[in-house]
Order: sequence, then C-alpha cells, then structure tokens
Amino acid sequence: MKKILIILDGIVAKKLMQRIVEANTVENNYDVIYMNDLILPAQKPSNFTFYKFDPTSKSKLAMVLDKNIHTEVLVAINSKDEMLNVIKNIREHTKNLQITVLDYWGIKVNDPLVRIYRGIEVLANGMVEKLPNIPVLAQNIGLRQGEIMEIRIPFGSSYAYRYIGSIEQKQWRIFGLYRNHKMIDIKPSLVLKPNDVILVIGKPDVLMQVYNVIGRTQGQFPMPFGTNIYLYLDLYLQDDESVKKVIDEAKYLNQKLKNNLLIVRVTRPTTVEIMDLIKAELMHFPSIILLIDYGNKGFNKLIKEDFRKNNIGMMMLTSEMFKDKNNIQNVLELKIPILKFGKENLKAVKRTVIILNDTNSYEQISPIVFDIASQLKIRTKIFDLDPIGEKDVKSTLLDHFENLAKIFNEKIEINAGIRIESSIRTSKYRNQGATSFTSPYKVLTFEKLDFLPVLNSKYALNDTSNLRFNASKTITRPVTMEVLPITYISPDGKSTNGNASLKDTDNYNVDFKYELFPKNNELIALGLFAKQIQNPIERIFIASAGGSGQQITYKNSKDAFLYGAEIELLLQLERISPTLSNFSFGLNTSLMKTKVNVEFGSSSIENKPNRKLQGASEWIINSDLKYDFEFNEVMKNSISLVYGVFGPRIFAVGSAGMDHIYEKPFHKLDLIWSSKLTKNIDAKLAIDNLLNPLYKMELGNENRFTINENSLLLESFKKGRGFSLNLSYTF
Repeated sequence: MKKILIILDGIVAKKLMQRIVEANTVENNYDVIYMNDLILPAQKPSNFTFYKFDPTSKSKLAMVLDKNIHTEVLVAINSKDEMLNVIKNIREHTKNLQITVLDYWGIKVNDPLVRIYRGIEVLANGMVEKLPNIPVLAQNIGLRQGEIMEIRIPFGSSYAYRYIGSIEQKQWRIFGLYRNHKMIDIKPSLVLKPNDVILVIGKPDVLMQVYNVIGRTQGQFPMPFGTNIYLYLDLYLQDDESVKKVIDEAKYLNQKLKNNLLIVRVTRPTTVEIMDLIKAELMHFPSIILLIDYGNKGFNKLIKEDFRKNNIGMMMLTSEMFKDKNNIQNVLELKIPILKFGKENLKAVKRTVIILNDTNSYEQISPIVFDIASQLKIRTKIFDLDPIGEKDVKSTLLDHFENLAKIFNEKIEINAGIRIESSIRTSKYRNQGATSFTSPYKVLTFEKLDFLPVLNSKYALNDTSNLRFNASKTITRPVTMEVLPITYISPDGKSTNGNASLKDTDNYNVDFKYELFPKNNELIALGLFAKQIQNPIERIFIASAGGSGQQITYKNSKDAFLYGAEIELLLQLERISPTLSNFSFGLNTSLMKTKVNVEFGSSSIENKPNRKLQGASEWIINSDLKYDFEFNEVMKNSISLVYGVFGPRIFAVGSAGMDHIYEKPFHKLDLIWSSKLTKNIDAKLAIDNLLNPLYKMELGNENRFTINENSLLLESFKKGRGFSLNLSYTF
C-alpha cells in the first residue's frame, strides 16, 4: 500500500478531488492539504486524511512530510509562484520524492523527479477531437473515466503467470501488451508476467472492477479463473456419510474463500432421504445455490453448461469422480483449479505443500497455492525433488518463491530451531616407515555431542524492503586428507602431511541485512556479519628435511574472530537506456577483518601471538553482466560474463621465524552461454578463465632472519583456459 500526498487549491481542485475519490481502490492512502472547504468531498473515505493550511508555509508542510512515508506528491494550485514555492519546499525537505504538478503557465523545472502535466494541452486536444475526420487519441489513461485503461501487472497478482487464453474476459478485452518497453503480439498462449503493461477495453464500470482485481496481490482466489466455486455431486456414487462430509467441506471453503457463490450441482438422486439431507444443510445459506439434475444429462454436458453460465473459478470433485479418465480429461480442458476431496477434513490441514518437479509450470501453480493458503491461514512448505538441478533455473525458482513469501506472509517472520548431533571419528593408522604390515594400528577416537541452535528472522518494512537477522552455531569438520597422518606429494611437488589430532571447528555466526527490491527482478542488499571461531583448522608450513625444504600440514589454532560488511546488487540496465532492457548487472563485494589467537610460547611454532586468518581475504569482488534473449517462446538464452577477484590471503601459515606464504590476487573471467534448445533439451557452453593471468604465491617479507634472494616469489604459472559443453534432456 502506497502513501500519496495531494496539495490542492484553485478552480480545478474540487473536480480533481472528486475524481480521485471516485477512482479510489483502497489500495492507496492519501494525505490531502487544502485551503478552501469547498473542495472537500461529500463522502470522506477512511483512507483519506485532510489537513487545512497554506502549503507555501515551509514549517507546516514539513510537519506532514516529516513522516517520510509518501511515495509521490500531486500538486494542483492556482498560482505559478505558489506552485514553484511548493516544489522548492518539498525538494529542500526530501530529495527523492516524485512530484507531479498541473501546469497552466509553461513552468520549467530542472528536476528529473518532477513530472509536469500541462493542462492547456489537455484542453486543446479535447476540443480538437470533437472535429470531424480527426483521429481520437486516448488521453489521460488511468486518470479519467473512459473505455480504455492501462494496467500494470504487479508481482503476486492473481493474473501473473496466467495464459491469456485461460482468463475469462467478459465485457472487456486485452488488446495490447507491453513488456520491457516493447509491444508483444497478443495470442491465447502468451503468459502474463509481473511488470507487463496491458491495454484493456470495455465498459468503464467493468474496467474499474478488472483494475481492482488485477492490482491486488493476495487473497483473491478463485479470481482470475472465476468468481464462484462449484461442487459436483453424483449421488449414485456417494453414500449418506460421504455426502454430509463433502457438503461440510464445501461450506467451509465458501466461508473462507473470496468467492461470490457456492454452486452445488446434484445429479442422479437416489433417495428422498439424501435429498432432504442436502436441502437441510444448504437452505439457510443465501450464498449457496443448489442445482438438481433429475434428467441424468451426463457429466460432460452438465459441466459445460454450468461452466458457461456460472463463471466458475474452482471445481470440487469427490475421489470417485477421478475413476473415469475421460471425464477428468474434459474437466482439465476447462483450465481451472480442481479440488479433489481426500480422507482428512480441510479444517485439520496445517500445511500446504508445493512439490517442485516441473520448472515449466511452477510459476503458474505456486501463486494459487500461496493465495489459498493465505485465505485459509495455513503455512506453505516447498519440497524440491531435484535439489541440485540447473544452477540458473534453481536461482530463478528460489527468487520466485522468496518473492511470493514476501508478498503473502506477515510482516515479521521468525524461525528458530536446534539440531543435536552426536559424532564419532575414529582414525586407525600405522606410522610411515613401520617395519611390518602386521604392526599394530594406532587408534585415535574423537567423540562429541553438539547442540546447534539457529534463529532466522525477517521483518518486512514495506512491499519492497526487508530487514533480516540470522544467528546460528555450525560445525566445520576436517576432511579426510587433513586428518590422515601420512605424507603425500601433490602433482605440483608440494609435500603434505595430515594431522590425526585435529579437532572440529565450532562457528558462532551472526549477520544483519537490509534488502531493497526496486523491482521484482532487482535487489540491493547491505549486510553486516561477524563470526567467532573456536579451534579453526588452518594450513601451516614447517621446515622439512625433504627435497623441497618445507612441508604443509594442518593444525587447530586457539580461536579466531572476523567481521565485515557485504554489498549485493542485481540491477536491470534498462535504467540507463531502454535499448539495454535485456541486460542485467550483478555485484557482490565484501570487506572483512580477521584476527586469530594462537598458543604462543617457547614451544610454539608460531611467530606471533595473533595474526590474520588463513585463507581469508580482506576484500572479495564477484560480478556478472548478463544478456537474456529469445529466438522464440521456447528458445530462451542467456550469455553471462562472470568476473571475480580476491585480495591477498594467507595460503599457509609460516613457522620457525618464516613469514606466511601469500596467495596473490587472481583475476578470473568466465563466459557462460545457456540455451534452451527445445522444451526438453538444454545446452550450456562455458569458457573458463578467459584472461588466463599469472597465478602467484609469495613468501612474506616479515621473516626473523635474512633471506638472500632477489625475489620472494615461490610459484608463478598460468592455469590455462577450460572449455566445457553440457547437454541435458528433461523427461
């Protein structure tokens, strides 16, 4: 819901105020500043607040603006100087507020957020259109009553992700559609998407109803399929008990859902008693209509007749009806939701479930499930049968459900839980160099009981922004090669020895994030994070008698602490120019400080009591530039340039007076082309490491003894480019 400020005075103020009240959809809240009581409407809607004072008064205007809740200002006053003064006062108070003004003087304002609506031009156009043989142009769409209306599909609308052919258009028609500033050909198979702009034509009163339905984002089911729900009862297939249960279920849904009528169609009556039962159950409910078929017309004929006459938005069928596949096939062709009654009562249902196994239909189905769940006040769970899946598809899918949850859930959401893990790690090994394969094994056993609490909370500030707070305890366990007490030589000549005494790492995590969604496909996020680590596992190099003179091993440090900030962006480049509407830019960057405390003393191999965390960079940048395009409705493509770089980081901790080995920044650029060749076949081409820069590792210069070398560079090589082609077929 948006808050709009209106400032009115002068000859058009009363008519403008009247028109705003007539167009009121209760989807906005209005603050109205006025000076003359004559402009006040006869009826004052509850979502209007009126203030009587001179809007040129900077101090009085500030009292209203100080709320910082308005998304837009509409100004229509009688004086050019007063108009400019009001604009100046508003802009001095807030820099980013959209201002729309009604201008009769030809004013000029150098402000991109000020829209000037020239009244003289409107009057001129209106008079010219009355002349013969002059084309009539639609003026002021959405501002005055007319037969043409422009409607933007909001995310979460019951019309989003619907085929145009599945939308019942009685007394109105969709005759145009704009997507990303381009006109799209209208056809029944076209799917409406959020932010689409549709042009509709019809009776003015009907268009207002359509606008109200499309603009709402939740709690509208069974719209847009229809206004009524429909129960089909074949008494030849049911007994008295099952009929009573089904009637109760239908009455419950009729009470909870926003349908106009419950239509109960009864066919093939069996006994007088069962008909009396049905009539007794329904007679006191004016929103329920009972239709009885005594002539046994047949399922398919009755369904088609009732569907044509009664604007059905959902059909309810008993389980017995599903035994006839031909009947069900005819119902499916109606393209409306079907409720199949089960053994459990609807009142006992605590969860709705979405099972993700078809990425081609989840966008059409999921808003319906969320909508019904919101009206029945039950929670929704999502099960993914393919948790790995295609990365890009999964990312889109998760974004979709995240946005749906933001739309349909309450402002604040808190999830908390605890996980208890009992773990045992046993290492059996012989020392290298043992004289016999029959030498006894050494056995090291670690046994631990971990309590892992987690808290996730989200507060929706408004429709486009969230605050998130998360806290948790996690465990990092050593991998196999880190705990095996054997020496092995890697392909690049490094000598590595595991440490069987390694302990698990305990991590205590907190993060706080602000999320802003300028559009449904855009994100701006600012986050702060911190982590306390007990027994961090780190890579360390020590002096060795081997040929390389050094050996890599692993150890637990005492503890570590890190904190930092993160920025995440996903923006559509049409912000820059409409010609870039298919491009998007993503960025993730973080700044981080770390400190490790170690056991320091005469027996320690460490050089200092504290240092930076091994493997952690003080800064990281990841970004991508993506281009989406379609050859047709099926062949969807995306080309991405992915760039990443990290700051210098400790590759291995130094010891015995030697400084650390540092991994130098590495600039990586990848090219990825994903294409949907057919409905079932997907292709992905990836070129890895396009730039192919030098990968470098250097010894630090804070050694406790002199090193007589011209360079501290230890390794320098190119990793090379990689090419991969992936083809997949979905059955």
